[in-house]
Amino acid sequence: MQTNIFEAALNIESPFFIKDIQFDAEEKRLDIYIDFKRGSSFR
Repeated sequence: MQTNIFEAALNIESPFFIKDIQFDAEEKRLDIYIDFKRGSSFR
């Protein structure tokens, strides 16, 4: 899955995950949307 590559490259770990990736070649833009699992707690 393509999100695994970006999660590894960006060092994204649970409870965070990549929710969506959108690439626009015409605009030369890559948008990566990061979210976290529901019910997660943070220090």
